[in-house]
Amino acid sequence: MQNGMLPRAPSGQLGDRAMGAAVMRWGCFTKLAVAMWLATHAAAYAGLPRLLSYQAKNHIGDNATVCGLVVSTELVESSPRSPTFLDLDHPRPHQPFTIVIWGDHRAEFGTPEVALANRRVCVTGMIQDFRGTPEIIATDPSQIRAQ
Repeated sequence: MQNGMLPRAPSGQLGDRAMGAAVMRWGCFTKLAVAMWLATHAAAYAGLPRLLSYQAKNHIGDNATVCGLVVSTELVESSPRSPTFLDLDHPRPHQPFTIVIWGDHRAEFGTPEVALANRRVCVTGMIQDFRGTPEIIATDPSQIRAQ
């Protein structure tokens, strides 16, 4: 020990090797975590039909992925549940499909009426009918993917 300093392994020996092994383990862990997330996410949507917005009306009650262009959006703050409506492919009142985000889940989505306007999206969930228009109620941002 010289001048109160701890002895150091010469460069390229134990110190560098241990550091390299730790970095390699961390890199392997990260890759494994990402792979597991992708596998889980893919399994959740595996086997679900992928539909265009106008096809959804024939799949009421089915779990599916519905895709289209968000052409009109509306946040109805005056309504009791403050819904956000994202209409695909044709504006209201002639929309073939609507994505609904209720106010109690809205914070998780940010401002979808701005972020998703004029974007092609796919939404996954149970297709329901509301007054003749098919819809999926999105409760989690992972249900909606911008293309």
